[in-house]
Amino acid sequence: MKNEAYRIQRIRETAKRGEDCPTAKLSRAEVEEIKSLIRQRTLMSDWIMKQTQEGKDVSYQKDYLRKNLTYKAIGSQYNISDKNIWSIANGQSWSHV
Repeated sequence: MKNEAYRIQRIRETAKRGEDCPTAKLSRAEVEEIKSLIRQRTLMSDWIMKQTQEGKDVSYQKDYLRKNLTYKAIGSQYNISDKNIWSIANGQSWSHV
């Protein structure tokens, strides 16, 4: 059991993360930009919901959100899939950034 725990610890210590990983498609700066877009998406969604509840017209903002800030739209800007964007947004990849 100790050997198995040691093996797992060594794998974690030596695993390459982020740009150091040879299969990485993104740079650290790009991931930071993506996370910023995801935060903008969240803030805008919350704002739209509040404005809608107050009975205000937010059709332009909804259209902007649908066209520019979906995971698919963000992914196409960086030539990666919407699943990769979801993984970044939910901390399953690039969680160290």
